[in-house]
Order: sequence, then C-alpha cells, then structure tokens
Amino acid sequence: DFAGDEHHYPPQAIEALIQEVNSYNRPMTLHAGECHCPANVTQSMAYGIKRNGHVTLLAYEPELLKEFVKNGVTGELCLTSNLQTKAAATVEDFPYLKMKEAQARISINTDNRTVSDTDLTKEYELYHHYFQTTPADFYQHNVDAIQASFASDEEKQELLTRLEKAYADYL
Repeated sequence: DFAGDEHHYPPQAIEALIQEVNSYNRPMTLHAGECHCPANVTQSMAYGIKRNGHVTLLAYEPELLKEFVKNGVTGELCLTSNLQTKAAATVEDFPYLKMKEAQARISINTDNRTVSDTDLTKEYELYHHYFQTTPADFYQHNVDAIQASFASDEEKQELLTRLEKAYADYL
C-alpha cells in the first residue's frame, strides 16, 4: 500500500519501486486522486495497479471514471476521512454516487480508524444516510472488495460463499 502525500510524491516518483513490486507479481494499492491530480490515477492504471485509495477526483472527471471502470480498478472509498481532510469538501463532492452509476468497483473503507474515529459500521451508516445505500449495494461493494483483495483465489471463493450466505436474508 503506497499511501501519503501524492501531490509531492506522485506515482512517477516511486516508479522504480512499483516496477520492482510488479516484477514479483505482487498486488498493491496506490493512493491516487485524493489530491485532485488526474495524472496520478492515469499513471496508476498505466502501471497496472488495480486498487486505488480515495480517488475523490473521479467525482469531476467523467472520462477518467470511464477509463477507471474499463480497466477494472477498485476504488477504496473513505467518506469520513475524505471529508475530514477536505479531499471532498462536502458529501456532494464525494465520488460515490457517480462511481456507483458508472458501475465502478467500490470498496467502502475507513482509511484510519483511530485518526478518523470511525469503523465500518459507522461508515455503512453514513453511506445509508447520505446515499440511501441498500443491502444489495453493500453486498456488491463487499464482493468488489473481496475480488480486489490480495487473498488467494481459494480464499476469495470461500469468502464470497460466506458473504452470500450472510446476505441471503437481506437480498
């Protein structure tokens, strides 16, 4: 997980490290688009990274959002954190609804539970409150999260089976 000040340290600044990780066939997450730098998301996709943290700029970049979806990248969305850091000035500036409408892969996350004073239960409550997110939506976001996880294929299948059973009464 490459996180931090992406404005001063864009993907190109750590290109050699990304290439090295790629050479080991190891998956990674890159925080991109939180500083509203479209080039960082574009470069992340060019490096083949399939998980991007935050991607708040996708709320304002419809063509980049289309490429994001086309490339099968999963966006790790962190509502509380992004509002606190002003990566999204308001709930309306947060990319969730546009990403959902575009059928982007979405994973709901906390970013930093202790600093943001949140957990997944609180985040789910906020998504339901602000976006009327349904159990079917949450199920899909969890499927997306599992599929984008760094678990083995066997572990992913086991988790997907367990998830389906856990949601059965709600779908």
